[in-house]
Amino acid sequence: MKTVRLMAIILLFCGFHSLFAANKTFDRDMFFVPQNAPKGTWTLMQKAANLAAKSQHCVQVIGGAWSTKTEAAADGTPDKQFYVQCQSNQPGPIAGSPAAFNLYYSYADLHNGTVKQRPQPISDKVAITECRQAILERLPYPSSAKDMSLIRYGTNGTDNNLVLYHFTTLNAFGNRVPEKGSCIITPKNEVEVSITAR
Repeated sequence: MKTVRLMAIILLFCGFHSLFAANKTFDRDMFFVPQNAPKGTWTLMQKAANLAAKSQHCVQVIGGAWSTKTEAAADGTPDKQFYVQCQSNQPGPIAGSPAAFNLYYSYADLHNGTVKQRPQPISDKVAITECRQAILERLPYPSSAKDMSLIRYGTNGTDNNLVLYHFTTLNAFGNRVPEKGSCIITPKNEVEVSITAR
């Protein structure tokens, strides 16, 4: 009987030890928390970072902030948000680079232990195709576009895909001019295009 009690005490102690050992103290320089933030904000930021670190695809916490964005709490009052940026264990948009994603927490989330993950960016293949098509649709003479080169693509840790093309096209005088087209594509597949000379 004494052996059983001793084993139970040891297991209980180990359980508590591992529970507290799992929580990490993060370097304050990794996060943006204003000096004038309410008392206890930094403690909540640490809690958010530890919750994020334990989420399914988060390999490493790489940053975060106390956001000015609010969300309505259960009682209808604004609830401040925290976000934590994680390095993902999923493949990145550019070969050799890890993907990143954001996890968002409100004060209520931190008390309840829930997690909100932002919508994920669309696939790179779709983003590249959508951007090329959107650029051609906005050119005065789409058939004149030549030498379309994909220069850059990826998410840079945001929710949006960013794509950049270089190409040449004919202007109104029939001269071939170098241009660049950049796209920001949201998770909802909304495309914002900018075409400028280069």
